[in-house]
Amino acid sequence: MPLRLAHERKGDLLLECARLHYLEKLNKTEIAARLQISGTHVARLLREAEEAGIVEISVRLPADHDKLAAELQERFGLQAVKVVDFSDDYEQLLKNLGRGGAALFEEICQIRWGARVGFGGGITLHEVVDALDTKPRQIELYPLALVGRGSELEHVDSVFLVTALYFKSRPAAKAFVVGVPPLPQSRVKAQQFTADLLTEVDEVREVYQAARDVEVAFVGLGTLPPDRGMLKEFGKVGLDLKTLKAKGAIGMMNYNYFDHRGVQIGEYFLTVSVQDIQAMSRTAEKKVVLVAGGLHKFEAIHVALAHRMFNMLVTDHRTAQKLAALPSPLRPWPQERRSGIVSAAQ
Repeated sequence: MPLRLAHERKGDLLLECARLHYLEKLNKTEIAARLQISGTHVARLLREAEEAGIVEISVRLPADHDKLAAELQERFGLQAVKVVDFSDDYEQLLKNLGRGGAALFEEICQIRWGARVGFGGGITLHEVVDALDTKPRQIELYPLALVGRGSELEHVDSVFLVTALYFKSRPAAKAFVVGVPPLPQSRVKAQQFTADLLTEVDEVREVYQAARDVEVAFVGLGTLPPDRGMLKEFGKVGLDLKTLKAKGAIGMMNYNYFDHRGVQIGEYFLTVSVQDIQAMSRTAEKKVVLVAGGLHKFEAIHVALAHRMFNMLVTDHRTAQKLAALPSPLRPWPQERRSGIVSAAQ
């Protein structure tokens, strides 16, 4: 095919892809089926359409975004709050949250030159990393969760996000990561396996301990059920969906489920625990940034807020409005409690 004709056809494809997504409001999967291309190709074409000026994106924030953020920050004693646009399209909502999280990340990095920064896992934090520009950043990066997975890639894990962020921030950045195999198919063996990794492998212990002492932690928040990949790992330690419901699981932060009291349900994974995160959150010099939104996550966000699992928040407008309408004040700071791996579920 002549080069000129190839460029013309690609330009037509960019236009059609942009039209379907931004005007007809089709999602990437629907566009991929319509144009008979992959979802990855669709995402790439949309980025190219933005870069080529075919699409110009502007964000018009409601007048009360800043007011609402300031109200939440003052009322709940948070260090910072960013409120982004709500969208009924969850894919678009995730992108809004990602951009808000990325903006807060850059603000923190400008203030804390050389900060030790930890990242959890999940698709929301993936959107944060994806929204960041590629440029040198003087930071040290740590995964907040060393959770093994099977051979098939089924979830966005902490090590992957730290690696991706490192390559966006080099050569000034440093990253400290170790790979961890999947857990054995037994709760007892899984606990012993995790304990052995800490005691027998110096690199694993050093990264894990450093992750528990970062200055800045970015975390997401999940609800029931966990995604397919993580459900397998939870099942190995006896926390299948039925058991999680029976134990009153409300939400998941950094691969750890917690109940309505903010108590972590079992400790089987090499992660910065809920108790660790609470200890960070009530330390003025440290920042724990929760990036989470969507009304289906409101109850879990409310519990996380009530039990001081974060001190900075990026959320959407509707969720922020519901938080602002809460009738009762939050309970006092919980007693400090830091813990590592324990031998039995709570």
